[in-house]
Amino acid sequence: MANTIKIKRSTTTATPTSLSEGELAYSEDSSNLFVGTSGSNLVKIGGNLDVLKLSNIEASATADQTNAEIVAAVEAGTDSNTFTDADHSKLNAIEASATADQTAAQIKTLLENGIDSVHYVDGSIDNAHLADDAVAIAELSATGTASSTTFLRGDNTWGVPIGGVTSVNSVTGAITAAHIATAVEAASGSNTFTDADHTKLNAIEASADVTDSTNVVAALTAGTGITISGGGTIAAGPISLTTVQTAANQTAHLALTAEAGDIVVRSDENKTYCHNGGTAGTMGDYTLLATPTDAVLSVNGVTGAITAAHIATAVEAASGSNTFTDADHTKLNGIAASANAYSHPTTAGNIHVPTGGSSGQFLKYSASGTATWAADNDTVYTHPTSAGNKHVPTGGATGQFLGYSASGTAAWTDTIDGGTF
Repeated sequence: MANTIKIKRSTTTATPTSLSEGELAYSEDSSNLFVGTSGSNLVKIGGNLDVLKLSNIEASATADQTNAEIVAAVEAGTDSNTFTDADHSKLNAIEASATADQTAAQIKTLLENGIDSVHYVDGSIDNAHLADDAVAIAELSATGTASSTTFLRGDNTWGVPIGGVTSVNSVTGAITAAHIATAVEAASGSNTFTDADHTKLNAIEASADVTDSTNVVAALTAGTGITISGGGTIAAGPISLTTVQTAANQTAHLALTAEAGDIVVRSDENKTYCHNGGTAGTMGDYTLLATPTDAVLSVNGVTGAITAAHIATAVEAASGSNTFTDADHTKLNGIAASANAYSHPTTAGNIHVPTGGSSGQFLKYSASGTATWAADNDTVYTHPTSAGNKHVPTGGATGQFLGYSASGTAAWTDTIDGGTF
């Protein structure tokens, strides 16, 4: 529920006579809002006329704009069609009688008639902008004589090829033995003895053949239990043909990698299986080995020769065996000879809670170290109902508050009323 706060108001008086400091008042007659200041004075802080006047003034409007500010505002406006400083600068930069509709042909004619070598910047013409055969031999600065029997060398001189060969493997000028060797080795299908062939030949022993036992033996690697003699004889030592593995259950058992003859010991069954060569992936691939005819296979997990110590350990570890253990012996040794049952003291500080008592009673002092059951003597408190002692009234709702109802009495309400003037 919404709360309502009513300030002081009037429908007939234009201005209140006085207001307390911070008190608000509104005159419907003058449509003005007032607030009280110190000394019971009042100040108009708004009204409908002020709101209407303010709504008709543009945001950031001022009453003292200078000519420069007005010019700046006009030039900053879009679509104002005003001749600005920028427009003036642009117009000054346009030549008299300039046109904006020259064709490509007109521009080309102007360039061809008015541009010569004087107008080009040194180094501005590159190969992409030179026509084929645009530079004749006469324009070249090379020394020597250009003819059908000479060629332009890299040192900018005209020269005669040696022996009629102009290049070897794209190499010009003085051709060395190294150039020729490189060219021969680079040629495909030349069957030439290259540096790589020479390196390969150097790595082959003198008189080497493909059946050289020394090289063959050196190239072999002996596996586990295998020996290789210098003469190439391979011998095998004792090899275990059976692998013994342990599994805690059938799932782990069948997950093992095993082959015929391998042994698997099942710790959950105390049984031993041998792989029979089957491939079904089931327990049918294993054969249960026969066990000894003796009834006892192990004692407390111990197999083989069972000693008295093994038996004692097994008996003491068993629950509910009622066996006199080492712990029992230690406990008995700790009891004094002729020891009897414990007798609780009855002196002050050692007395138990007394018997008897009933619901609602409590223990109270009776004597040193002694308590007795007693009844609770509560008194009933009565709250006064006079003004200044009344409780918060029942009822009310979210958003309401307590307002004056009568002396010492408050009631739930939604409205705070400041009265009229």
